[in-house]
Amino acid sequence: MLQRDIQVKGCFVYPKSCIFTLRICTMDQVKKLLHDIQAVAHRYGLSNRYVFTLCVFFIWIAFFDRSSIITQVQLSQTIDRLEEEKVFYQEKIAEAKVDRVDIEVNKEKYARERYFMHMPDEEVFIIER
Repeated sequence: MLQRDIQVKGCFVYPKSCIFTLRICTMDQVKKLLHDIQAVAHRYGLSNRYVFTLCVFFIWIAFFDRSSIITQVQLSQTIDRLEEEKVFYQEKIAEAKVDRVDIEVNKEKYARERYFMHMPDEEVFIIER
């Protein structure tokens, strides 16, 4: 086995044929990386491997997982925006229903007000506000 043909993804070692890789490392570099991680953990009082594993797990879930905190915030913002759009379009639908009833009841009034239609012998004056 060639040590230079090992690639690292997170803290798991995969063969070089793996599709998703972060960088190419030798086994010595992997051992040094793990030693550095252990030194940092010991410096911050995480010398117990269970506490360290729990902290790494929470960091992974919070920032790197598919359903991370960042993703959840983005989804929450999307839901809020879609709910606002839903209210807006429901109001537009209500206005359209009122207009439809108005058109059915008084077609001439609607045509005169909306499209400025008039009889051949009439004049139309448009006053803008």
